[in-house]
Amino acid sequence: MENVWLNEDSIAAIDKIYHGVPIDTLAHFKKVGEKLNLDPFSNEISIQQTNDKHFVIIGRDGYRKTAKLHSQYDYHWVAPLFANDTFKVVNGVPEHTKCLSGKSSVVGAYGVLKRKDATQPYFWQVEYDEYATDDEFWDERKGKPATMIAKVCEVQLIRLGFQELFSS
Repeated sequence: MENVWLNEDSIAAIDKIYHGVPIDTLAHFKKVGEKLNLDPFSNEISIQQTNDKHFVIIGRDGYRKTAKLHSQYDYHWVAPLFANDTFKVVNGVPEHTKCLSGKSSVVGAYGVLKRKDATQPYFWQVEYDEYATDDEFWDERKGKPATMIAKVCEVQLIRLGFQELFSS
């Protein structure tokens, strides 16, 4: 796979796309993108703005790609949790039985990540109420709240399992 950060045309295109972004944010964006070989043209990394602040955002696919390329990556998986499901954690291991009779509200998500150099998998859980916003993607009737909370959980799980990669 070509490293877009070594291509002069790509760098020029990135500078054009993010024209007007503060120089320190753009420098951080380029540093993280180059370090992790993330493709800004595939939304693996981007810059988002809220009010007057700019943020470098690694997309879920960027986290996945980076983790899977790491020599210690073994596997990971994430699942949404619904109100009618049965869920408990026993000695750090999730036990989940999905309720198949009738749809219930999303209450969270959990995931497991295994590194080859770890004796047991990492476990992480997130609560829906902490992340749901007024954005239509989180709306239970029009959006995909289970997908959204699973994405949040997956990103946090990968950051937990590979913190040496994602600290800046």
